[in-house]
Amino acid sequence: MSEQSDDEEYGSQGSEESEDSADQVPMETQLVQRTFDSQHRSVVRILVRGDGNKNSMCSGCVAHNNGAACSVLTTYHIFKRFSQDNMQVSVLFHGMDKEVPAKVLIAEPDKDLAVLLVAEAVPLFPPVEFSDEVDLSGRYVVMMGFFGLDCHSMVVEPGASIGRIMSEPFIYKGVPSFECFYANHTIEVGTSGGPVFLDEKVVGVNMEADIGKVSAISMNTVKWVLKSRIAGDNVQDLTIPAMLQQIASQS
Repeated sequence: MSEQSDDEEYGSQGSEESEDSADQVPMETQLVQRTFDSQHRSVVRILVRGDGNKNSMCSGCVAHNNGAACSVLTTYHIFKRFSQDNMQVSVLFHGMDKEVPAKVLIAEPDKDLAVLLVAEAVPLFPPVEFSDEVDLSGRYVVMMGFFGLDCHSMVVEPGASIGRIMSEPFIYKGVPSFECFYANHTIEVGTSGGPVFLDEKVVGVNMEADIGKVSAISMNTVKWVLKSRIAGDNVQDLTIPAMLQQIASQS
């Protein structure tokens, strides 16, 4: 009987130690892991090929997916050095061995924003949700993308980087309807266009690094760009996925 009691006591202590260990995991680590677990299937790798050996890669996210067509949100600057006539764009989705052809549905050079359209059936990878948060400064965010990508990269899973938002949204370099915010997450080659998550919803699109900070495109900019391409009085009531579906159906 004494051995059984000792075993039970030891088991109880082990359980308590396990719970204590979980409690000791830093909040930042828990946030990164939670965001990665829930969102990594929605983050994609984008490859752009041009004449000769001109290849570039970046990141993006599934913004709308109805099983018959899929829209991917990313940045524009990765495309600007390619001739539009000879450019080939493809997307590698989570768990797929082969890239899927895509076309640039929306190109907004002045706001460094692009939307790709995959006009064929792909698995129902979950589209991201978009944040409506307006008070951003000081909040923790997680940027997800494919770090260190080049045209020979074998990376098959996105990485995640935590940081904090360092500013409220502001008009970037005086460009009308081009709103950004600063954050301090880590970025590398290949992470341009990656989604920036706040509480597991996209609050920004990773754009470029500056001294000591990173610029991310705000959701207001995304909405302004999409609304400018839709006619009708009800455009103000449409969500980002609804606008993407409408634009894609007209292409």
